[in-house]
Amino acid sequence: MKQDECVKTGAKISLFVFGILLLGSLIFWKERMLFIDDAFIAFDLIRTKNFSIPLSRYGAGVSQLLPLLALKLHASVKTILILYSLSFNLFFLAAAYILYRLRQFSLVVLLALYFTIYVSDTFYWTNNENRQGITWLFLDFGILMYLYGKYSKQLKKFIPLSLLFFIPLTALSVYTHPLIMIVFIFMWGFFILKKEPFFMSGIAVFYGLIGIAICMIKYIASTKNGYDPGIMSKVTEAGFSRILQTFKSPLADDFWHTGLANYWWLWILFFMGCGSLLYEKKYLLLFYVLASCVGYFILICLAFPLMPVFIPSANGCRCPYWERLLLYILRYRALKRNMLYACYAVCLLQGFFI
Repeated sequence: MKQDECVKTGAKISLFVFGILLLGSLIFWKERMLFIDDAFIAFDLIRTKNFSIPLSRYGAGVSQLLPLLALKLHASVKTILILYSLSFNLFFLAAAYILYRLRQFSLVVLLALYFTIYVSDTFYWTNNENRQGITWLFLDFGILMYLYGKYSKQLKKFIPLSLLFFIPLTALSVYTHPLIMIVFIFMWGFFILKKEPFFMSGIAVFYGLIGIAICMIKYIASTKNGYDPGIMSKVTEAGFSRILQTFKSPLADDFWHTGLANYWWLWILFFMGCGSLLYEKKYLLLFYVLASCVGYFILICLAFPLMPVFIPSANGCRCPYWERLLLYILRYRALKRNMLYACYAVCLLQGFFI
């Protein structure tokens, strides 16, 4: 069984999953659009007849194009809200399809898992910029790896063409939500340890420095708005004793409880992925993923110590860490093909029933 064949089939299943989510966004438009932030953003959009993008989270603007167009055409409020609900999942489906056409099957699989396996009520919290930021980031990496695979021997063509996508997409992703900066750094390191061709090339250092520069600009900008500084200070001012206390915080307790009660499939995948990496003797990669999970766990517990509601939202950004382990299950030759596909489909369906 070819390795890419398994992941490609998983990507096809993933596109079907995104289609189901799109249908769900149509059926449950009231539940999604009349819930907390979404209702406020929709009201502000209709009131101002313009984009409503608080905290300079520009990547969220893509989900407001359809409702704004409907507003310009004098559509009813119901039509505007339905299109607003649909626009989020249209963007996610379009991004997944683009990645599929670029043959970035692993990223399509990861994106589908991100939207299903660690999601419960956040399906109705559509205006959560984490998910839009992750989608922009996956497009960013997918296009970069595709272009390098196509033009690796034509650097004079690759560099200007790739920078045309890399700079705006990196900026869009990290500006959409500050947590995406952490995921960007993690994924870059993961691809280096995984020895992806582009990230092992000398030119990748130049791109990495550009990415770090964008992250630093975003970090500085985040310290000057009215929301992020209060959260960031809880992390930057934390001492060693407080870091140890995070493992006993209310958020940590909620994580363990909901993780075992609602997201138990994630733990199965996690340990299967660890086993696959151990079998392939990729100890450094395994250590990197585990250390990243623990580090992110501590960061979220420091930032939101008394806010369990952020578990499905903020911890959703941990999914790219955990899901990377799944890719090694999908590529594990010793498993029977049909059993592998069935396991993946069940994991995705499990996300729908949580």
